[in-house]
Amino acid sequence: MNSGVQFRSLSLPEYMNGRVHGYQVEIDPSPRGYTGGIYDEARNGWLYAPNNEGQEAARNAFKNGQWNKIRVEAIGNHIKTWVNGVPVTNLYDENNLFRFHCFAGSCDK
Repeated sequence: MNSGVQFRSLSLPEYMNGRVHGYQVEIDPSPRGYTGGIYDEARNGWLYAPNNEGQEAARNAFKNGQWNKIRVEAIGNHIKTWVNGVPVTNLYDENNLFRFHCFAGSCDK
C-alpha cells in the first residue's frame, strides 16, 4: 500500500478537472522506506525521497503494523518532516524551486 497525507494542496476546477494537487508527505510501508518523503501530487512528482546513502535511519523509522508518528512542519518556504522523531526531509522552496538540506548522508547521490 502506498499512501500519504496532503498539505498545502488545492482542488481547482481549472486544474485537471478539479484533481487535488500539491504537497504530500509519503506513508510507505514497502522495503524502499520513503515514509516522510515529499511528493508533489499531480504536478512534479518526487521532491524528496530518503534514498541517499547514509539515510538508513530515515528509511527505517517507519514501523509497519505499529502506531507511527509523522510530523510535518511547513513554515513559510521551509518544509521539514520527521517519522517517529527521526528527521527525514528538510526543504526550502525558493520561488517554487527547491533546494535540499540533508539531515544525514549525502544529497548528491
